[in-house]
Amino acid sequence: MFSIAVASAVPKGDRADWLVEKLSELGVDRFIPLQTDRSVVLPTGKGKRDRWLRLAIESAKQSRRTGVMQIDELTPLDRVVQSIDQQSAGWFFSTEEEGAVPIRDVLQSIPAKEIVLLIGPEGGWTSQEIAAMSERNLTPVRLTATILRVETAAVAAAAIVASFAR
Repeated sequence: MFSIAVASAVPKGDRADWLVEKLSELGVDRFIPLQTDRSVVLPTGKGKRDRWLRLAIESAKQSRRTGVMQIDELTPLDRVVQSIDQQSAGWFFSTEEEGAVPIRDVLQSIPAKEIVLLIGPEGGWTSQEIAAMSERNLTPVRLTATILRVETAAVAAAAIVASFAR
């Protein structure tokens, strides 16, 4: 069993609330709102985070999960990438780029205690962001044959990982 963290660009409007609620229902341990080069939504301040925490608490009760999902402050991608500890975590970023492997294939034999999934913004990662993640040995993974919205990709990735973790 391992913990699951999702670091994701923040979708527009109420889709962000839906994202937080579903990640919590799936048992994700930590949500890291990401600031990327192509981010459109940059939630700052206490109000949005407090709202998300309330949603995480409500969905934790509804889903009868143990504990409440931790919600970080808005964090720049480069800071998340620099914090990588390859010894304790399996780090993956979702991409449609050539060379990405199906996520199910990499999860079957992962020895990590924590899985960290990075989900990019609408429009995808920039080439510089992909290079930075590749330099830190993050594994590029493909979720589906189609391009997904941010919130769909985050929830789909969390569901796939949760099916292996629990």
